[in-house]
Amino acid sequence: MALKLSIFACLLALIPYVTSQVMISNCIELQNMKNNLAGNYALTGDIDCLDTVNWNGGQGFEPVGRFTGIFDGRGKTVFDLTISRPDYPCGLFSFVEYAHIKNVTLVRPHITGRTGGALVAYGTFYEDPSEVIIEYVGVIDAVVNAINYVGGIIGVNAAILNNSYSIAQISGSFEVGGLTGDNPGKIINSYADTVISVSSHTGGGVAGRQAGSTINTYSTSIISGTSNKIGGLIGFSLSAAEITHSFWDTEKSGLETSAGGTGKTTEQMHKHSTFSKWDFKEVWWINKTYDYPRLRFSLPEEYPPIKPKSEIDWIEVLSIMGGALFLLVVTTSPWWGEKCLDAWAERRRKQDAMRASLLRPEDLFPSRNTTSYPTASSNTATSSLCIGCGGRGSFPPRVVGQGAARCNSCGGTGYR
Repeated sequence: MALKLSIFACLLALIPYVTSQVMISNCIELQNMKNNLAGNYALTGDIDCLDTVNWNGGQGFEPVGRFTGIFDGRGKTVFDLTISRPDYPCGLFSFVEYAHIKNVTLVRPHITGRTGGALVAYGTFYEDPSEVIIEYVGVIDAVVNAINYVGGIIGVNAAILNNSYSIAQISGSFEVGGLTGDNPGKIINSYADTVISVSSHTGGGVAGRQAGSTINTYSTSIISGTSNKIGGLIGFSLSAAEITHSFWDTEKSGLETSAGGTGKTTEQMHKHSTFSKWDFKEVWWINKTYDYPRLRFSLPEEYPPIKPKSEIDWIEVLSIMGGALFLLVVTTSPWWGEKCLDAWAERRRKQDAMRASLLRPEDLFPSRNTTSYPTASSNTATSSLCIGCGGRGSFPPRVVGQGAARCNSCGGTGYR
C-alpha cells in the first residue's frame, strides 16, 4: 500500500509539468525555452525574430539545447530567425530527445553552424525513432549553411519526421539533403523543394545519407557537386534502408540516378496517378493540371479532398443507372415515349411563352441603339403570345421605338 501511495504521489507531482503550457508571444520568450528544456510550450501568435541578427554580438539566437519537452506552434509562424555559430550545432533547437515538436512554420530562417537544420540540428533516439516526433513543420525561404549533416529541416534525423516540407537553399561539405543530411530515423509524407550545393560528397534531394525509412516522399530539389554520391532523392543508402513510394523529378533536378526512389518526369510528377499509393483524402492535395502534390495542412481549408480512382462514388453510380433505366423505358415503351415527348413539348411551349413576355432593353430605354433587333419593316418581327392570359391572346408585330404594345385579348403589355 505504501508503495502504491508513493507512486501516486509521484504522478501527482508530475501533473504540473505534463499539463501546464507555457505560452510564447515573442522572440525573447522563445529564447527563454533554454531555461526549462523539459517544458511544454505553445505559440500564441506569429513570432517576429528579425532583430536576432543583432543578438549576442552578431551570433544571433542561441539554439535551445537538449530539448526533451513539447513545442506546439499551433499553426503559427516564426519569421526571420538568425543563427550564426559556425562551431556549434545550429537550428531553433540544437538537440532534441524524447521530444515532440509540431505545427510550426519557419519563414526566412538564416542558419550557419557546424551541423544544422532550420528547426533542429540533431534529433536523437535511443531505442526507437518514435521517441522524437517532428510533424506538421514547414520551412520556407530558408538559408542553411554548415559543414556536415546539413538539412532544410533537421541536420540528423534520428526521429520521425512526418507531414513536413522544406523550401530552402542549403550548402555543406558532406551529407547534405533537402529535408535532412542524415536519416537513420523515418521520413513520412514529406517533400523538399530546395537548391543544394555539396562541396565534398553525399547529397540528396531529400536525404544525403539514408539508413532508416523514407515513405511517401518526393523531391524537386536541384543539386550541384562533384561527388559520385549525389542522387535525385537519396545520395547514399545502406542496404537495410527502406525507401517506399518515393519519387524525384528527373528533369528539374537534372539527375537520372539516386540511391533509392523512382525518377519521374515533371509531367509525371504533376499526375495523381504517379502517387496512387498516397493518401489524397487526409494528407495530400494535388492540382492535377500543373502542380506537384502539396500537404493539406499547409493549404487553406477550402481545398476539397481528391477521390482516388479506385474509390467508388455510389451516389454517382446510382444516378447514372437511374438515368439509363429512364431512357430504356422511354425508348422501348410507345405509350411512355409519347407521354414524355408531349410533356417535353408542353414545357418548351410554356418556356417560349414566358420569354415572350419579357421586356427588351429598348422598352425601358427607347433611346438606346436597337438596330440589332428585328423591326416590322425588316419582315423579321413576329407576333408574340401573351403570358398574362395563358397564350389566348397575342401582340402585334414589334415596331422598334414605339414602346410596349397591348395584348389583343387581356390588354397586358410586354414583348418577347
